[in-house]
Amino acid sequence: NIKILLNDVMKKKKLNLKSRNTLLEDMTDTVAQLVLRNNYQQALAVSLMELQSFDDISQHREFIKDLESQGLLERREIGLPSDEELLMRQNKGAGLTRPELSILQAYTKILFTQDLLNSDIPDSQNMSSFLMRYFPQVIQSEYEKDISKHLLKREIIATEISNGLTNRMGPTFVKSRMMKTGATSDMVARAYIIVREAFGLRDLWSSIESLDYKVPAMVQLRALRDISHLVEREVTWFLTRLGRQPDIDKDIPIIKQGLNDLKKNINDVLTDNMRETIDRVSEQGANDGLPQELARELSFIPAYSAACDIIRISNTLKADIRLIAKVYFKVGEFFHLDWLRNKAKYLVADNKWSMEAKEGLIDQLHSCQAGLTTKIVSDMKPNKTSDNVFENWVDHNNQIIEQISKLLEDLRSTSGFDVSMLMIAEQRLRSIFGG
Repeated sequence: NIKILLNDVMKKKKLNLKSRNTLLEDMTDTVAQLVLRNNYQQALAVSLMELQSFDDISQHREFIKDLESQGLLERREIGLPSDEELLMRQNKGAGLTRPELSILQAYTKILFTQDLLNSDIPDSQNMSSFLMRYFPQVIQSEYEKDISKHLLKREIIATEISNGLTNRMGPTFVKSRMMKTGATSDMVARAYIIVREAFGLRDLWSSIESLDYKVPAMVQLRALRDISHLVEREVTWFLTRLGRQPDIDKDIPIIKQGLNDLKKNINDVLTDNMRETIDRVSEQGANDGLPQELARELSFIPAYSAACDIIRISNTLKADIRLIAKVYFKVGEFFHLDWLRNKAKYLVADNKWSMEAKEGLIDQLHSCQAGLTTKIVSDMKPNKTSDNVFENWVDHNNQIIEQISKLLEDLRSTSGFDVSMLMIAEQRLRSIFGG
């Protein structure tokens, strides 16, 4: 691709053959570093998939079946296990092996790249950064206009997006978001890019990767896994809660600004229990060898995962983001929403339908937290400096609070737990705000 670029430059008389050859020779080490970086990212991606292979085995099984039903692969020929073997592994608490995960990774990248090429994403002006970063820095600055007209521009952009997303989120992420939300693959890509840029994830990933051989690899992998969970939730949010298709140019600055405002005031808007949890997680991260600042930043991930809901409510109601965040987090704690979501998370799901139902219920519980926050702030009509908004609303709604508190108390005291109990809790909470 570099030679294709430089041949085009030569045709325009901007470079002669001797100068081209010298430039190619000078870039040898840089290109080698880019290749090694790509190898590193793929190996890291397989390690991250391996960490979650048991949790994801149901999705992996469904993905393999889909590929096979489409005639894209023959399991026996490429060494992938049968459904019976996968079920046996699941019963033993095991998942796919690294070689098997690598096969899924490769198929995903090929298919996703083709999907992107069939969309208009590679033609978007805001995708040019993927094209520029593909080439060594020395020719980025010198031949920027020529790179933008590269013969394989669309293919490079599509491949870079596909590689990056698959490496970070695993082989079944795009397919699972499509099935869960009804979105197309290019919509998933747009939502992913928005989340990556608005949340500044590239810097966070780089900080974690820079700790190679300084902290145990498992500490790095767990941190990367926590970020991938954040991305999964926020991408799903953009595909289901926005009310329109994700818009890279429009949504990145809105979320970035709102997130910056939230970060500036995060310690003031958290509940006491949340602060204690964050302090504990941050301390544990530092004890594991993470730099203190990075450990602190990673400990805030659960709070930041609420950012899109908080920002949207703030913008819709034209209310101060600190006020919305305070109410939002108090709602979550008072109505035990984190506890309910955690219960849902650990429900057994042995097929794609039960898995989808479980994930849908977790999303609905997030939706309840946003809906309750919106109702409370709308009901109380507080001014910017109002305190105790949530407490005042509780005082004004004693009967509702008494009923829902009794239900939640019964749920928390029961010895068994199933999806019907969670569904009832979600329905009762939703009835409070008329969702």
